[in-house]
Amino acid sequence: MVPRSVNASAAQTDYTFGRVLAIYQQKYALIESSQGLGLLALEEADFLLKCAQLLPENENLKPQPLLVPLKVTLSKDEINTFKQFQALISDFGIVIDISHGKATIHAVSLPLRQQNLPVLLTKLLAYLATEKLCSKQQIGHWLAKQLSHESGVWSQAQAVGLLADIERLCPQYVRQPSKNLLQLIELQPVVAALNNERSKNANKT
Repeated sequence: MVPRSVNASAAQTDYTFGRVLAIYQQKYALIESSQGLGLLALEEADFLLKCAQLLPENENLKPQPLLVPLKVTLSKDEINTFKQFQALISDFGIVIDISHGKATIHAVSLPLRQQNLPVLLTKLLAYLATEKLCSKQQIGHWLAKQLSHESGVWSQAQAVGLLADIERLCPQYVRQPSKNLLQLIELQPVVAALNNERSKNANKT
């Protein structure tokens, strides 16, 4: 089967990946759409969805107060890193106060609420410490990788839900999927091979 790239037609408005037929190697979805059969990389789709959730166009994420603020002990270097990037961190709805060597996390945005926030903050500061300059997009992509599907094993139900979210929140990836997101499968060579074998067997009988 030969893969080929795909773009939706210019007249198409109901952007959809179609039906999920099966999961292949636990991280790819075999899909059937109006464009034909295709193999979709679920890890890439999940990353793109997280990026869309963390980096909404023309707005910052809104902080949602935690029921119980969380305290995290930070080193002097970590505090300095936080102060350097505090404005960018706050763009993701993260509200933190620093006092007496401890960070108190008061609020985070919706995409981050299910995370282990003390661990996430420590890892984020370690990442930022290696970056002299860092953009909002870079931080968003880093956070998206941390939030991505952890087990790496996808069920068909999870794949269906993921693709529905992609279609709803970022249809541009359905309209023009990148080659590392979706490859259509050309079945004609397989059909030709089957017909060839049938002809050989027919000639033997």
